[in-house]
Amino acid sequence: MLTVVRINFIDSFTFALLRAKINPQALGVWGFSAPWHVTYPDVDVRVDSGVVNLPAVLNARYGNNVALVPLHNPSIPAVGEIWVATQFELTSGKSKPGTVTAVDGSNWHVTRKVALPSINMNNPHNMWTDRNQTLIYVTQWFDSKMAVYDRQTGAFIRIRPMS
Repeated sequence: MLTVVRINFIDSFTFALLRAKINPQALGVWGFSAPWHVTYPDVDVRVDSGVVNLPAVLNARYGNNVALVPLHNPSIPAVGEIWVATQFELTSGKSKPGTVTAVDGSNWHVTRKVALPSINMNNPHNMWTDRNQTLIYVTQWFDSKMAVYDRQTGAFIRIRPMS
């Protein structure tokens, strides 16, 4: 039995993890016509108010068999470039998933994918740029260093240790 002190922990963090693991859209799979059916592990969880059954609580609170809305571009164009950490995208030449994707906000087209197989970049997140907007800094989930690459070309520049 899993013991959790705060029910909020179960409601937000665990729920997000469980849904992200099995949501086809979170895995980059689009175009499903069938509703999204979630199967939660049948476990009892000890919370402040006693013991609850995880699937019973989450199904009652969030429902199930959710219709997936078809993807579409926003009706209003963005200004500039949008960088997205596509953490779970699989690419060849790497043992862990993860790319960074650049999108042209004026037309919503993907303009660049950065995978950095030379350093086995994994689960990228938390990006920022230098003041000249020429370099992109990105942290990795399974690492204690951040990758630095060229914003225009996607070329790897260096690894920076994080303290």
